[in-house]
Amino acid sequence: MAATPSNFQYHRQNSLSSATLPPAAVSHHVHSAQGDAWQTLCVRVLPLFNGEGVQGAIEDLNELLRRYLLDRLVEQWSFFFTYALPYFEAVFLPLRTDVRYRSPDEAEMWNVRNMALRSFRDNVILLQTKRLEDVFNKLFTDFGSSQNPAATAAKMLQMTSLLASSPDHNEEIERVLSNLKANWKIMMTKGDRRGFAGVRKVKPLRSDMTNHMFSTFQ
Repeated sequence: MAATPSNFQYHRQNSLSSATLPPAAVSHHVHSAQGDAWQTLCVRVLPLFNGEGVQGAIEDLNELLRRYLLDRLVEQWSFFFTYALPYFEAVFLPLRTDVRYRSPDEAEMWNVRNMALRSFRDNVILLQTKRLEDVFNKLFTDFGSSQNPAATAAKMLQMTSLLASSPDHNEEIERVLSNLKANWKIMMTKGDRRGFAGVRKVKPLRSDMTNHMFSTFQ
């Protein structure tokens, strides 16, 4: 039975018998999160085509566009990783289970998961790495630019980590990942973790305290 647009959520499917998604629902769900930001940007820029001035400061429009681009990338990655990729792997499962390859290298060459991740990396990320680095840096340096900076940063860290794990290493994506990790550590120490519950480090017990605790059970 097909899922309705009103109750569909992106999630990993446990089997091929799970509900499928109508194309209209995909488009609606992917674009809904950025609708408000894009409409606001259009409202402020459209007067320019009527010979009027742009409404608001240019810096505010830059920030609005930056937020839109980042939110859009989060939506694209979430859809690809949690919905498209699992089905893609399931459809081509016989390539892994029914084909006997001549060598491990040949089997790796036909690894559908790696092929899909590499395609996303090459066609979505590597075409605009410089722009993405600027957007990521802005996310970490100005927490006011996003309602949920930690959750967005965590999603981008997940994306770049998986894309950088491809067997054919790419220096650009590894550089982006390195910068993200460094900025993530800085953000986690500043205390602004809206939307993200971090793990608190616990100091290890001293050896004398540990011995005292266990001596009570002897």
